[in-house]
Amino acid sequence: MSLTKTFVMVPTLLLMSYTQAIASDLEVKVIKQSDWDTGFCSNVSVYNPTNTKELWNISFNAEGIVTSLWNANYAQNSTTLDVTASGLNWNNYVEPQSSIVFGYCANKVAKETPPPPPPSDGDLLITQTANAQWDGGFCKNVQVKNNSDHEIDWEVNFPIDGVVTKSWSSNFSQNPNTLEATASGLEWNNLVKPNAQVEFGYCANKVASTPTPTPTPTPTPPITGDTAYHEVLPLALKFYEAQRATGPFPTVTWRKAGGLNDGADVGRDLTGGWFDAGDHVKFNLPMSYSATMLNWGMIAFPNGYSQAGESEYGKEQVKTALDYFVQAYNEGTNPDSASDDKVYYQVGDAGADHGFWGPPELMTMERPTFTCDATNKCSEVAGGMAAAMASGAILFQDDANYSALLLDKAKKIYHYAEEYQGNNGYTAANGFYSSYSGYNDELAWGAVWLYKATGDTTYLNKAKSYVANASDAKYWSQNWDNVSNGVNLLLAEITGEDTYKSAIETNLNYWQNGISKTAGGLAFLNKWGSLRYSSTASFMALLYAKELDNGEQKTKLINFAKEQIDYILGNNPRNSSYVVGYGTNPPINPHHRASHNSQTNNINLPTNNEFVLEGALVGGPKSADDFDYADDRTDYIANEVATDYNAGFTGALAGLIELSSNNSTTPTTTALFNEFNVGFGGSYAYPFSSTTEGEKIWVSSVDLVLDDNIENNSYYADIKDFDASAFDNLQDSLKNSKFLVYWLVEGWEESWFNTTKIQEAMNAGYIPVFNYWYFGDKLMNGMPDTDKKAQYAQDNAKVIEFLNKLNGTKMLIMEPEFNKNSILSSDANQHEFATIIGNAIDSIKSNTTDVLFSLAMTDTGNRGVNQTYDKCGYTNCALGDKYEWGRPEIIYNDLINKLDFISFQEMIGEFSRDPMNAGGWDSPNPIAYSDDDIGIDKLPTRIANFSAFLKEKYNKPVFLPYIAIATATWTDANGNDAIEDSEIDYNGWEDKANTTYQTLSTMKQELQESGLFGFAPMALFDDPRHDYGGYQYFMNNEYHLGIVKSGAVDEIDSATNGDIKSKENIVSTIFDTP
Repeated sequence: MSLTKTFVMVPTLLLMSYTQAIASDLEVKVIKQSDWDTGFCSNVSVYNPTNTKELWNISFNAEGIVTSLWNANYAQNSTTLDVTASGLNWNNYVEPQSSIVFGYCANKVAKETPPPPPPSDGDLLITQTANAQWDGGFCKNVQVKNNSDHEIDWEVNFPIDGVVTKSWSSNFSQNPNTLEATASGLEWNNLVKPNAQVEFGYCANKVASTPTPTPTPTPTPPITGDTAYHEVLPLALKFYEAQRATGPFPTVTWRKAGGLNDGADVGRDLTGGWFDAGDHVKFNLPMSYSATMLNWGMIAFPNGYSQAGESEYGKEQVKTALDYFVQAYNEGTNPDSASDDKVYYQVGDAGADHGFWGPPELMTMERPTFTCDATNKCSEVAGGMAAAMASGAILFQDDANYSALLLDKAKKIYHYAEEYQGNNGYTAANGFYSSYSGYNDELAWGAVWLYKATGDTTYLNKAKSYVANASDAKYWSQNWDNVSNGVNLLLAEITGEDTYKSAIETNLNYWQNGISKTAGGLAFLNKWGSLRYSSTASFMALLYAKELDNGEQKTKLINFAKEQIDYILGNNPRNSSYVVGYGTNPPINPHHRASHNSQTNNINLPTNNEFVLEGALVGGPKSADDFDYADDRTDYIANEVATDYNAGFTGALAGLIELSSNNSTTPTTTALFNEFNVGFGGSYAYPFSSTTEGEKIWVSSVDLVLDDNIENNSYYADIKDFDASAFDNLQDSLKNSKFLVYWLVEGWEESWFNTTKIQEAMNAGYIPVFNYWYFGDKLMNGMPDTDKKAQYAQDNAKVIEFLNKLNGTKMLIMEPEFNKNSILSSDANQHEFATIIGNAIDSIKSNTTDVLFSLAMTDTGNRGVNQTYDKCGYTNCALGDKYEWGRPEIIYNDLINKLDFISFQEMIGEFSRDPMNAGGWDSPNPIAYSDDDIGIDKLPTRIANFSAFLKEKYNKPVFLPYIAIATATWTDANGNDAIEDSEIDYNGWEDKANTTYQTLSTMKQELQESGLFGFAPMALFDDPRHDYGGYQYFMNNEYHLGIVKSGAVDEIDSATNGDIKSKENIVSTIFDTP
């Protein structure tokens, strides 16, 4: 078959399409990967169905102006938009029955379309639906439906009974006098098609003729940290008041008593206690677990409760359950035997109860009592109740009589649980709270709390014995069914024995390092109440941390708990709270009968819950996907609330309040982010040519800031053309820097770095910045595969070991220049890449201290002074390109809670590869720009704009870890589109670089106000072999990225010479300008 191919014309479609080549039999498919208002990206697959290797060359109509294309050579006809594409040197042949894939992104070409006619009366129908309400305000969703037969550019006016405080998904304004609102569409939703609708929303404060009382609940800003913990702890406790069966309800005034005849069927008053969850059954196994965990939190973190002012309110809530347990245990008539003891372990038939949907006061079904005794045994429930009452006896020690009553009941019910071991009588809860783990863990749980309450070593020995035979839960969580992790933690605290310390540390290490995590940082165990597990693990981590001396392990445990609780409170990719009645966008429809208040036994009516179940923690995401959650009452997996959900959560809040007041868990960063500093970059050390042929003299960055005798050091005297005075002057300037920038690239070795000297520099006040560039330019070829991800994880371990040798603040910038088209081409790729980086951050953060994390994008936007595209967002694109800057937002939003600051980099040159026709790896196609084409004179303003854009978008400090201005220029004198040495002016852009840095130095205050806290030139010295053999985007200009030059010759000299001198006044401008 001939190797000359007939071009294949392929239409670009949103859905996959393909056309078969006539002469070559090649099949070509174009698959659109992403689409937005002004552009799109597509992948092109070329398949060879034959049995012979084929040289490929295709043509297709791109239906847009191609802005970038990867993995192929191409050219485009600017009139017809036809593209011809062929292979690079490594993929120019297609193997038999195989495919090659390349991709491109393009700007759409505007089509002349008539504007939609203006709407007529009746064309638009407005419907408002309540979203949330409280005493002083409300939120509503607004639907605008197009009832016409044509598309409408919509705008609506409507009255509002309040002053709007926020709106979303529209351009929104309100007349302050009439309160009439005007709303119109944004760029992405301004056109509504026939019989379709758009939706937006708003929140407003009610207008009243008399002063409005403080609303309950008050919508709070999405804050986390110590203030939030103080605010949420009272709400989390308030949930237990809402769960009381019969009251009292001093603050949850909408609740009414239910189950007023509970226990009458067995002649026992069982009207108290808590309803379990969104239902009205009283299950003693989870209720006793919840009560014990609440007790534990108040016992372990009394200062946390007292600082929040909730010590007494907390005790009031748990007393409801403890009083109920006293009633739910009938010790019989024989004080020496449990033979006639009875435990009333459940009130209410779960099936009948779950068949009713309404508030408890409307219940009419029978509510039977379920009992266990010497024949029908329930050791897990009795052991759990013993733990609750024994821990309650400790909590209520200031009330001697009540404490003694609880302890007496705890001893007796534990005697019953142990004497009549078994669970054949525990049947009514099957399918709802089945005892999967057996009862050894509860017998150990009851025993260890009885030991803490009495000091009787008999109980301690029982606890050890029973936990040794309990179901293993080291790779699960403390929970209502299996409490062995709690037992191990208490035994570790009591005995200090390695057996128990190892067991609980294994569990906590699993939660920190072994468990699956979402991109936003949630440690995800199971879809049923995922936040219940992560908050309980946080509580356990804080309990163990409390017993440790200050140090790395304690810091990591506190940081883990903080990350998980902050996630729950709203510091997550959804920017939403998972606590009802608190924070930004909290749930309003928890799966809870009483707060929904249906009067018709209908889970769907009313549409939204009538009452706010303040402080309730909902189940949360149903998978390790931060967005796998919807505020849907019928989805009980994600929106169930329960007494056991709030138990660990409440303890974690108290623990964070108490421990955060005494421990610093993160590096001190306020001063760093509030100052403006500069630094300099390069690599682990700079190579200089030696007077001995073939050898190099290595100079590290710390030598240049610490070695005051470098000009007289014999080691440096061997540098070729060594100018001692020039080095001395350079040192004087560099000592005014703050940041020492290093690179960790694939294949890096710790031996490349002198950790002793870096530590000396840190001790002197310098901060090392490590650009962790593992995937590098290989991301241009697509997402990392499974093997590369595994190798990356192994490399993360090297980074951990390395960073732990440095004491003090360190900055780690993940994967600079990550925003390649192959990564940004689809939402799925962005989420996957965020997961890769997020896992790396989690691993490193969990095993190091004092590390500040960032992710750095490169400035890939349009730069021309004469480019005035609307998408750039400025009067011309030299000032910035908001569209390109915003493309990686999925990645940043997924990772935002893991990042301490946001980074970007600037690299610019008068000539480089042609981005429209880059050429092959070893055969680049050059392009030269005019000053206006590349926007060099506007670069300082662009940097300020980029900083402000990132600060506003992500609300994080901003850093420019490297800026590179290539200082050579090229003129294609002979017009052959090839660079020749005689055509290069190696000093051609030195004045541009000098002017840029001078302007940046005068703009320091403006830059700081825009969010930037510092920058560093990428390279201190020109390197005559920088990126030699690499991709070399800047081609010959790769050798002129530094701010200091020498007489070394490009690609001939192996390293820099010692006759160094600043390019114009750049060094002094950067480092000596106050």
